[in-house]
Amino acid sequence: STQSRSSAASDVYKRQPCQRDDFRLFHAAPVLANGWSLLGELGKWVPTAEARFTRVDVVADSSGGEVRAHVVGARDENVTVSFADPQGQVHSTTCRVPSSLSVVVSNVHGCTV
Repeated sequence: STQSRSSAASDVYKRQPCQRDDFRLFHAAPVLANGWSLLGELGKWVPTAEARFTRVDVVADSSGGEVRAHVVGARDENVTVSFADPQGQVHSTTCRVPSSLSVVVSNVHGCTV
């Protein structure tokens, strides 16, 4: 028998509902000018939300470069920010948000206010 084009295309979308054991969520992060990537908060649905990350500075120098993520949050909140180095190794830094409600998280220098 011959299927029409529309019914053949709709068969592609007839799948079982997503279950706990087959659910997947992928994130992509650009490689910055110095070879590093800001991965953000890996435990979040949106790891680099605009509401959380207000600015990202990229510094390329002879030491390999620095990425500074400007992060806002609630006072005394712990924020863990992850970066990937040029070799793909993941580095994470946890900072406590100060009373100013913002902190700069660096792949080189850790936490600064």
